[in-house]
Amino acid sequence: MRQRYRWKMGSLQNLFKNRQLAGNVSNKYSRMLTFYRIPMAFFGEFLLLLEPLLLGYILYLSLKFHNPSLIVGAYVAITLYILWNVWPDEHASLSHKIRLTAFSPFMYFIFYIMSMVQVTAMIRCIINYRQVFRYKKVGSSWTSPERKGQQAQFS
Repeated sequence: MRQRYRWKMGSLQNLFKNRQLAGNVSNKYSRMLTFYRIPMAFFGEFLLLLEPLLLGYILYLSLKFHNPSLIVGAYVAITLYILWNVWPDEHASLSHKIRLTAFSPFMYFIFYIMSMVQVTAMIRCIINYRQVFRYKKVGSSWTSPERKGQQAQFS
């Protein structure tokens, strides 16, 4: 839980720090980054907060009106949202995308526990909102470690 909170805090700090990249038309950045990835990251964080409320409301309406089609409709919408994230991934092979598509109807249930951990981390970040907006310029940079042995071959 603590690690997920640190990751969520870092993610939100990064989104806030680089918010000007969303929709940026400069040739310096790829369109996939500025018009899809960054806006989807903002949208995903917003949806994360709404998820428990929407799920509770859908379950309430389904039980109140004895209508399971609301749950089925929400399930289909969630599955489509998962597919919306799987298929544009430029790093995944076609076979990997097909495998993920086959699992997509079950992914929501498998990852629901992780989703609740994420919601908890997000709530903690909202409670500590000043830390999200705190930005310190750090004079450090990444240096790749010296590798020993043979270089890995990937197929």
